[in-house]
Amino acid sequence: MEAVKKQDSIGLRISSENKEIIRMAAEYTGQDLTSYLVSTALDKAKKDIIEHQEMQALLLSKRDFEKVEKEIAKPSAANVKLKKAFKAHSKKFEE
Repeated sequence: MEAVKKQDSIGLRISSENKEIIRMAAEYTGQDLTSYLVSTALDKAKKDIIEHQEMQALLLSKRDFEKVEKEIAKPSAANVKLKKAFKAHSKKFEE
């Protein structure tokens, strides 16, 4: 015997005008209102999650932020590699 999955529900209140717009969009896409709302909300939720995760990947940890802040306040002297890189860059873009 197959187990039936329990489903949750979400209740919301919207204006009649907004409901009609959503109902029309659902109809145009061949979906009932509930299917349209769920699929649209899931698409947006997945995009928002990915965007949040990408932003989190760009954020520095407190330790890393302190390193950057310290370097900005008192920069290290340019080493040989950095001097060579600046020289190569200058030559490339002066031509």
